[in-house]
Amino acid sequence: MKNIWKGLIIGGLTGAGAGAVLDLFGRGAQLVEAVGKKAADMAPEAAERVKTAVSNGVARVQEADVAEHVRKQARELAHKVAVSDQADQTKEALAEAADRGRKVARSARTAAPLRSIG
Repeated sequence: MKNIWKGLIIGGLTGAGAGAVLDLFGRGAQLVEAVGKKAADMAPEAAERVKTAVSNGVARVQEADVAEHVRKQARELAHKVAVSDQADQTKEALAEAADRGRKVARSARTAAPLRSIG
């Protein structure tokens, strides 16, 4: 009889543990089922939201006047290049004028040396 009581206690504890594990799995399965039902209920609404977002994006792209925007950017770039070229040409002309001025000054000095007044 000593061993029977031990067996009953160990068996009861083991059975209680196994029952608790089975209850947890049962609750988990119920939660998964509930989440699955909610997802199925929300799927059409989510699909409609995605469809609306994509439609809005396509409409925005179609409404945008991409060609005009590209033309405007090209005109602005051409203007900047022209302004830059004009600045370079002006710098070159000023440098050439300075060189000519120095040459004229040298020529004047050699042709008519300065005499002191006195």
